[in-house]
Amino acid sequence: MQDERARHEGLDENLAAGLLVAVPQRMQEIRGWTPEQRANDAAWVVELMRAGAAGDVLLYGAKDGRPAAAFAALVRGLAALAYVEGGVTVAGLHWCAARHIECPTGPQWAHLDQAAPG
Repeated sequence: MQDERARHEGLDENLAAGLLVAVPQRMQEIRGWTPEQRANDAAWVVELMRAGAAGDVLLYGAKDGRPAAAFAALVRGLAALAYVEGGVTVAGLHWCAARHIECPTGPQWAHLDQAAPG
C-alpha cells in the first residue's frame, strides 16, 4: 500500500481512483475518432483548464456541480492525450492507446487494448 500512495503523490486518492476508471472508458468512446477530432476535444479542455477554474475546483472543491464538470473535462483531456505518441502521465498514472518504448509499468487497464469495453 505504501508504494501505491507514493505512486499517486500529490493526487487525491478518490480523484486517482476515479481517473483510473473514467479515462479508459473515455478512450473507448473516442477510439473511432480521427486525430483531428481528438485534437479539437483536447484543445477545448486546454482552454477550460487555462482559465484556471476547472483546476481550482478539482483541487479545492465547490458546493455546486462544478467538480463533476471539472472532472469530466480532465477525463476528456487525458483520454485525448492518451492517443498522442507516448501517451500521457499525470501524478504517476499513465494512459496510452498503444504500447510504446519506455512505457511505464502501470495497471493493466491503463492501455486501450486492455481497457474494458465501453
